[in-house]
Amino acid sequence: MARARLPDTGTDTGTDTGTGTCAGEAMSRLSAVLRELRPPPLRQALRPPLRTGICGLDDALGGGLPAGQLVTLHGAPGSGKTTLALRLCRAAQSLGEVAYLDADCGLHPSQAAAHGIVMPRFLYAAPPVVQVAPMLAALVAAGLPLVVVELAAGWPAGAGALRRLRWQAAASGTTVLFTTQHGSRPTVCWGDGLAIPPGADALAFCCTQRLRLEASGALVRVG
Repeated sequence: MARARLPDTGTDTGTDTGTGTCAGEAMSRLSAVLRELRPPPLRQALRPPLRTGICGLDDALGGGLPAGQLVTLHGAPGSGKTTLALRLCRAAQSLGEVAYLDADCGLHPSQAAAHGIVMPRFLYAAPPVVQVAPMLAALVAAGLPLVVVELAAGWPAGAGALRRLRWQAAASGTTVLFTTQHGSRPTVCWGDGLAIPPGADALAFCCTQRLRLEASGALVRVG
């Protein structure tokens, strides 16, 4: 449960004519605190889940990836993370432009075109790690249906930035998909993710869904 220190009302029980003014200022300060505690208006219901095209996975997800939420996709190199992310980008383009932040520099734009992505509606960037958080916040604020963030490891910024991002995504209806090679999941219940133990992977605590891909074998052409 989120807590905040309520401001001092600054009023007294006397008959000072300034009491009304003080009370009005106190109510303004109190309203500001409540706005910080109150979640933003949610827009998830305005957009349908993003379907992956894999029936079993979509059924397990309740129709696809939820709108307005943070999702992590973990897997070793070659497990299919990029392929699944591009399938989702293609599906999300029916709702508008999509963005792909390639902090791991693992995607060439030609791969996106080969997966049927409409390139004029595909915003691709390979930013330095330190620029991932501000760029992502700007894209989420723009209300894009999907933003994919490819990371080599975990979330590069602090947990506070990730918590703010979660609220922004809920307000804009943007689904944010993080793909990483290493993932962890919380082993201790820490409420709704607002309190994160030191040293923990912030993505594991702040994302509402965590997916893991594992390669079960390889296809071999015979003849």
